[in-house]
Amino acid sequence: MQKNLNARIALFLFASLISPAVFQASGDLDVTFGVRGKVITDFFNGTDIGRNLVVDAQGKILMGGGATKSHINDHFALARYHNDGTLDPTFGNHGKVTTNKIADNQFVQDGIDGFGLQSSGKIVACGRVYQGMNSGMALIRYTDVGAIDASFGSAGSVFIPDTLEENNPLALAIDDKDRIIVVAAAFNKSWTAALFAVFRFHQDGSLDETFGVNGKVTTRVTDGTNVPRAVKIDKNGMIVVAGFSGESKFIVARYNNDGTLDASFGAAGIATIYFNENGIDT
Repeated sequence: MQKNLNARIALFLFASLISPAVFQASGDLDVTFGVRGKVITDFFNGTDIGRNLVVDAQGKILMGGGATKSHINDHFALARYHNDGTLDPTFGNHGKVTTNKIADNQFVQDGIDGFGLQSSGKIVACGRVYQGMNSGMALIRYTDVGAIDASFGSAGSVFIPDTLEENNPLALAIDDKDRIIVVAAAFNKSWTAALFAVFRFHQDGSLDETFGVNGKVTTRVTDGTNVPRAVKIDKNGMIVVAGFSGESKFIVARYNNDGTLDASFGAAGIATIYFNENGIDT
């Protein structure tokens, strides 16, 4: 009897020393991360929205999005975490960075829509800004510790004002030459239609005039609304943009290095897929 009791005690003590992660099934929350697998970060006790995530070369997790202060002031918001979910105190203010104004008193409109890392570890983020009735697209570059990089653009930022179209940036990618590719929905002034818009900037923030027309390409896929949502650079350096149309179709477009559509992809550079109740129609 005593022998069995000792065996049970030993088994209990052994089980109590094993990390709970050993007993986790595939797909369960990783309880070694944050608090039981989750991390919640607050900026101003307001509405905070995380839109993008990047893991850097050191395995640190960088989250970008928007933070609202006093229900009216929107900010670019970044947070950097160690791989266990704790905030990295070497980044910004105890792991967090917020920006609500760029050069010339242009205020952030809706936070970060897309961001990426250059080879130096610097962070380039894009979003919408406004100044009175004047609005447009902005890029801000931060150093690897979260400070605004004054060597980029004008005192750390680049502003592309709206003209005949309102360019609403939605995603950003960095190519192997550290050039910055931003995709936007280029809405007409009546907001009844939009095109895919692709911008390419040199690593210093100037528009790359070898790309499209003065650094910009627009693509009309349908007569209605065409909204890009993601951009990636493939292994051949092609720019691949994915989004959707007002007709509920998936759209994928692939561009050559000069901004022309890649005619070898889809139909003259564009593939569309419609998911209906009976399956897929292309």
